[in-house]
Amino acid sequence: MKRAHSSPMIPAQDSDVEFAIFLEEQREFEQRCRIEEAQNAFLDAYSAWHKHPTDRAMKAHLIWCAAYLSYLDPTFQGPKTLRRYYTVSQE
Repeated sequence: MKRAHSSPMIPAQDSDVEFAIFLEEQREFEQRCRIEEAQNAFLDAYSAWHKHPTDRAMKAHLIWCAAYLSYLDPTFQGPKTLRRYYTVSQE
């Protein structure tokens, strides 16, 4: 005769905690992905602007990319020459 396999019941609290941990890990992963995408966009914009430093549209796009990346990652510094365009004065 086959013996029925019984799995232990997981209390609702444990599954709720596990699900909350999963959601937090998912949010952190998504944030890392957004930062990585913003870093790539910034590097592409910087490379393009560096090749054509007098192109105002490229400079504006670079500043936007730097500002967005700075918003996502407050540790981002960016080029010193452009910081005044996208950082808020602390004074």
